[in-house]
Order: sequence, then C-alpha cells, then structure tokens
Amino acid sequence: MRLFRLLTLCATALPSALLAQEAPSTILVLDGSGSMWGQIDGKAKITIAQSVVGDLLGTLPDDINLGLTVYGHREKGNCRDIETIVAPARGTRATIASAVAGIKPKGKTPLSDAVRQAAESLRYTEEKATVILVSDGRETCNADPCAVGRALEEAGVDFTTHVVGFDVSGDEVARAQLQCLAEATGGTYVQADDADTLSQALIAIAEEPEPVAVAITFRALDGDNGPVLSSDILWTLTDDTGAQTQLDGATPDLSLFDGTYTASALRLTDEEERETQFTVAGGAMNVTVTFPFALPSATVTGPETAVIGSTIEVSWDGPAGDGDFVSVHDVNGDVWPINYSAISNGNPLALRMPGQPGQYELRYQIARDRTVIARTPIEITDALVTMEAPDTAEIGATIQIQWTGPDHRGDFISVHEVNGDVWPINYTATNEGSPLNLRMPSIPGDYEIRYQLAEEREVIYRQPITITEAQLALTAPERAEIGQSISVTWTGPDNDGDFISVHDAGGDVWPINYTGTHEGSPLTLRMPSIPGDYEIRYQLAEEREVVHRVPITITETQVNLTHAPSAGIGETISVTWTGPKNDGDFISVHDAGGDVWPINYTGAHEGSPLTLRMPSNPGDYEIRYQLAEERAVVARTPISVTPVEVTLTAPASGKADSHVTVDWTGPGNRGDFISIHEVGGDVWGQNNESLRDGSSVELRLPETPGAYEIRYQLAEERAVIARIPITVTE
Repeated sequence: MRLFRLLTLCATALPSALLAQEAPSTILVLDGSGSMWGQIDGKAKITIAQSVVGDLLGTLPDDINLGLTVYGHREKGNCRDIETIVAPARGTRATIASAVAGIKPKGKTPLSDAVRQAAESLRYTEEKATVILVSDGRETCNADPCAVGRALEEAGVDFTTHVVGFDVSGDEVARAQLQCLAEATGGTYVQADDADTLSQALIAIAEEPEPVAVAITFRALDGDNGPVLSSDILWTLTDDTGAQTQLDGATPDLSLFDGTYTASALRLTDEEERETQFTVAGGAMNVTVTFPFALPSATVTGPETAVIGSTIEVSWDGPAGDGDFVSVHDVNGDVWPINYSAISNGNPLALRMPGQPGQYELRYQIARDRTVIARTPIEITDALVTMEAPDTAEIGATIQIQWTGPDHRGDFISVHEVNGDVWPINYTATNEGSPLNLRMPSIPGDYEIRYQLAEEREVIYRQPITITEAQLALTAPERAEIGQSISVTWTGPDNDGDFISVHDAGGDVWPINYTGTHEGSPLTLRMPSIPGDYEIRYQLAEEREVVHRVPITITETQVNLTHAPSAGIGETISVTWTGPKNDGDFISVHDAGGDVWPINYTGAHEGSPLTLRMPSNPGDYEIRYQLAEERAVVARTPISVTPVEVTLTAPASGKADSHVTVDWTGPGNRGDFISIHEVGGDVWGQNNESLRDGSSVELRLPETPGAYEIRYQLAEERAVIARIPITVTE
C-alpha cells in the first residue's frame, strides 16, 4: 500500500458502519422529547419517525451490532431522562423496532448527554464506534453540542456521530448545533423535512462509504499523563509492508488509509526511543508514546529540630510545577506525606510538624506522581506542658485552667472520659490564653483534662478530675392557666447557659418554653397553650441534661369577647373582653376558619375595650382572643364585614399641577384617603389627601398631562373602593 496519500475528505460523503464488513458497534439515538408531537402534513413527527425507522430496520442484515438510546420519553422537565433501551448487539432489529414503536414523547432535549451516554456504552475510547442521532430541535439542557462533539472526537479511538435534523429548517440555532455536533466528530449532517426525506437521509447514512484517508495525530508525552513534548522529537512511521517515512516536526498530523502501522519516536535530548503499533480502521485517532519523566533538580531547607506539632518555615528551590509541594515524612517513609504545603504558598512556606517526637525528613515532591526530588533530615522533639486545674467540679460547671504549652495554632485543652479516645466531650482552644474556661460533663464520675495538639489531636499531657452531683431545688405552683407566666424559685449550679424549662410530662430534652438561670431566682416562665400534665425542669447547658424536675398541671382559662355583629370594610370597631391578659396576648380578626396568623390585631395590654380595624374585603370573619404562647386561639366570635356606599365627584379635567375639589361620601375611617393615579396603576398614588372633617378635599393634580383616575382608598391595605376618571391637561 502507499504509506501517505494526501487527501481532501469529501464533506458530502455519507459514511456509516452499519453495512461495513467489519462493522463497528452502532447506537441509534432517537429524540423522544415533547416537541416530537409536532405534526408534518397532519401526522405527528414521532409517528413518522417510528414508521421510517421500522422500515429501515427491516432492510438491514441481522448480524450488525446495533443498539437504541432514547431521551425525553419518560418524564417532563428532567434533563437526565436518557435511556439506553437496547444495548448494541447482533440480532437486535426486532427489539429496537418494538421499542421505537412504543415511544411516547414527554420531556426535554438533552441531546448532548444522550450522545455522550451512547458513546460511553460503545466504549468509544477503546473501540471504533458510531452514533446516529435523529433530533427535531435544539439542546434544552444547558449543554454545548459542539463542545461535546469535540471532546468525544478527542477522546475516542475512532468515534463518529452522524446527525439527521428532522424538521429543523425553520430553526437556525438547532440546525447549527446539530451540524456542528456531526462535523466535530467527522460525521455527516443531513436535513429531513418530511417522511420521504427522513427515510432517504437514514438510508444514505446506512450506505457503506468509499475508502477515505483519516486524520492521525502523533504526540509524545513527558512521563505518564505528562505534557506533550513540542520539540526535540524525531518520528518515523513504518507501514505493514516495511516501508518507512520520517515525519516532520515533534507533533505531526497527517491522513492515512486503513491499515496497520508502527510509529517510532526518538527524544534527541537523551536518545531515549519509544515505539507503538496502531491500526487505522476508518476513523480519526491519536497515536501517543510516553517517555520516562526526566527528574529536575531541587533543594529543600528547614531547621535541624522542631517541637512536636509546631509550624516551621521551609525554604525550597525547584521546578515549581503546578501542584508541587513540600512535605514531612517518617525517615524511609513512602510518598504519602504526614503533612504537606503547596509550593504555591510561597518561599519560604509554612509546614506543620508531626505530633510524635523522632527522626523525620523534609521533602520536595512533584505533583504528577509524588516523586521525591530533594530531601533533608529534621528531628522532632517533645514539648513542655504544665496545667493547674481543680481536683473536683460539679456537673456542668465551667472551671478555670492555668496552663503552659506550645500553643500552636489549633491546639486545645479538653475534658474526656478516662482512657477515652481523642474526641473530647468539651474543649477550649489555647488561643483563648491562660487561664481559659472549660465546661465539665453533665454526668458525675472520673474524667481527665488533656492538652491536645491540632496535629492529629495528639494528646501530650493529661491530669485527672472528679465530677460531682450538684445541689438542686425547684419551687413552682402546682397549677397554672394556659399561656400564663409563672414565678419559679430555684437553687442550682447556675452554670453559664443553664435554664429552667417546661415540658410535656416525660418529654425529651427539648423544652416547650425556657428561661435562663442568669435571670436569677425567682424567674418567670411561660406555660404551654394546651391544658394537661407537664413538668418544670432544671437543665444544664451541657447537653441539656435534666438534673431536677417538679410536676405542674395546666388548666383552661375563661375568655369572653363582645362586639358589634357587623361592621363596614376598613372600619375600626370596639371589642370588650375578659381573659388572662398574659404579656403578649392579643385580640385579632381572621377569615372564618383561617390559621393563627391574623389580618389585624391589637395587644391585650391596651385593656378592655380596645379598637380593632376590620378587613378591606366584605365577607364572614371572626374575632379571636389569642395567647402569646404559640398564638393559640382560646376564644372566637363571628362578625360580618359589609360593603359601604362610596361616591366621588370631581371635574372631568384639570390643568397639570393645579388643585381640584373632590366631593365624597363614604365610611370616613381613620386613615382613609382620596388619591390620584395613572389609569391601571397600583395602590401607590402620585398625590393623596387624608379625609378629615367635612366631605370634600383639595387634591393636587400631577405635573404630567394624561389620563388619570381619582380613587377612594381605605387605610386598611390601601384598598380601592371607588374611582372616577379625570384628564390632566397642559
């Protein structure tokens, strides 16, 4: 055969492996998105596609490796709705035909990910593979078909996507996306606008191609996964007849016909040679050889000794490659460091030392394979630690500890069970200084206080402490009304964060309500809103531990509400009431049967009677007495809110920025007002006048001529209950 034949690949060729003697595996990717319900000549596109694909499958030999992937056919709005229904294999024609006939379009168009998934099913990075995509629209799932095509082409051994754009002639974006996807992989783009042209397109793609030369890329790498060598490489190519040709440049690209070849690369800097055999089988491919990585020189310098857990400065000199790092290791340890710091952190850089004394070494390591290119020894020594703390403390108490130690960033002093692991019950960082405060556990017993390094929580000092019970008492009434705030007298440790709480009898540690013991004794505590048996508790801040409790019974409360049976919209009514008048209780108005959030309310602290503004919409409502505690409703009475008669009288027109007189009749609620707006504008007017004594107002007109309207608006939600037009002139 001829070794090189320079060809211009024909852009109008329709290559496909469906009928080739050495057929690659092929997947048909079919659009099942909702747009496939669109019609052509009175017939749904999905129906046309099902018929055409079914006819095509009947003409193909049964021994080809063919599969089917469909997208957008199961869920609406799901960009992950991609399914390989039939894996590529021989004898799949009938299965594919049946699957295609059952497609019911529903969802979006993730065509890029569908092609990518099909390629991965075909093991496109290892074997020759072909995808045939039939789509009626553009990508709708935030992917770039061009970029996906380029990525598949670059990674594939011999990967091709042929694309049929079905009924996309009116959508330039869709056509451009589909054409770019095909061309990026060396495939063919064909446009079809009806059943006949769709059939012709698929038949054309299924035809066996004429032999053509394909693009081959030659590259030499500097080590595994290393960069491409761009100079000092000499390539020699040998075909299956033994004929040899020397290629130009360190990274040559050329076109070759199908066949088996051997590529040899010589690195001129050290005369290393590498060769590889490859087979061209109808698709573009990359030919790569890897040379051993040439280690650069480097130095690393640090102190001869350092204290356990300390952070030292390390100076270095080396290649400063992206991701290179300086590290600390056991002497003779492997490439995995105890700690490391990236070269990008500067020179010198900071590096934390191990938590155990001994002989170690500092290393310069290359990111690509953690190869060590420089090392120097360092000795890690013990640290001096002292600690002064009480021998005993009450449960939950916060004690003061005097200490000395290395005080590295992140070091801490902690309390643990005796012989417990490195995870503390409580701790305080040493950056708090000496002395520092440390909270004790909530359960009596023998414990120990420790100095722990930030480095692996290494324990370098410990001393014992005994935690004892605390003296506790609670005095509270045996009974209280719902929502009532009661007085509780107590004695206890009064640790920072301790609290007195109320709970369901036997409930868990999470209170219904609580008050911190820092409020002193006695303190006030609000009761629940539901009658029943409860208990008052003393709880430690430490894990909310319950250390004392007494029972209490919560009873109903008597409440009465008196008011007019009806009121006009936006009217402020008087409500007479009796009730507990707990701090924060309130009287409110709601939709009949509405939830606990009121339309309007007035606090019970206003006394009885109090005033309450009605809603701006007529209808059936209710007045409620609500506790501050969970807004619980303890009484309710109905009220009817009725429409009101409103009239507005004003001139039909007026000059810009002048005043007009507006006569009105209406509810005249406190805060109601007359306003002027653009026609159709929202509730916020350009000018307004409050309704005071009398039945007319002087209203200033806008500065801009045009069509406007005058409105009567309630103070309640600025509701508009009447409007008349007015023209503003020059």
